[in-house]
Amino acid sequence: MAVAVSTASGPWVELTVADDGPPIPDTELVPIGRGESPPLLHATGLGLWTVRMALDRVGGDVDLVVNDDRGTAITIRYPAD
Repeated sequence: MAVAVSTASGPWVELTVADDGPPIPDTELVPIGRGESPPLLHATGLGLWTVRMALDRVGGDVDLVVNDDRGTAITIRYPAD
C-alpha cells in the first residue's frame, strides 16, 4: 500500500491511497463514483460511503482508479482550510 499527500493544487489537499491487492469490484465503485445509491445498486460496506459523504459536506471530491489486476487507487481532494 502507498499513501501520498499533496498540497500542490493551491488551496486543496490531495490524499491518494493505492494498493496492489485485488481491485475493488465495480458493484462497489459505481455507486460511490456516482454519489448515489439506487435501490438495486449499492455498496456492501460503509467505509467509502463515509468518505464520500464527508467530502460532499466540505466541497471535496473522490476519484477512484482501478489498475486492472494491480489494485485500486483512491484520491480524495478537499479544501485545505
